[in-house]
Amino acid sequence: MRRPNVDGLPDVPSMPDGYALRVGRADDAERLAALLRSSFLDPEWDADRATKVLLAAPDVRETFLIERDGRLVATASSQLLPDRWPGSGVVHFVGADPAEGGKGLGYAVTLAVLHDFASIGCKDVVLTTDDHRLPAIKTYLRLGFRPHDCHPTHAERWATVFESLGQSVAFA
Repeated sequence: MRRPNVDGLPDVPSMPDGYALRVGRADDAERLAALLRSSFLDPEWDADRATKVLLAAPDVRETFLIERDGRLVATASSQLLPDRWPGSGVVHFVGADPAEGGKGLGYAVTLAVLHDFASIGCKDVVLTTDDHRLPAIKTYLRLGFRPHDCHPTHAERWATVFESLGQSVAFA
């Protein structure tokens, strides 16, 4: 998906009582891995992988976290891949605790990433997602992302996604 610019971003919404949005630190690795295991149903996430892929990765600017009562409940990272997407920001590993659904946490943490890209002058923003992540796709659409047709299977796959959402597809 692609957001054609970072102009006119809304403010990051206030967090619900008891929730805090912040930037990740090295000591968040184990809790971040637990969040990613539950978000993506991927048992391969451990502290070492969370550190290498997110918290200490040279291509990741920031990993934003939402915390509640010492638990990490949502995350998204700002990534730069200039060889693949010159001048663009890449929204990377957006995840939320399934038990925290419906609170707008994915929206807030992704918007924090978009503001990070605006602060460094990115011209646009891209992300990759899976077809089955319909709540995430709805959030991305709300944030101004549109499907980016860059593979022969995309038109048919996006048509199916948008049919599931009760919308018509519009490519970026």
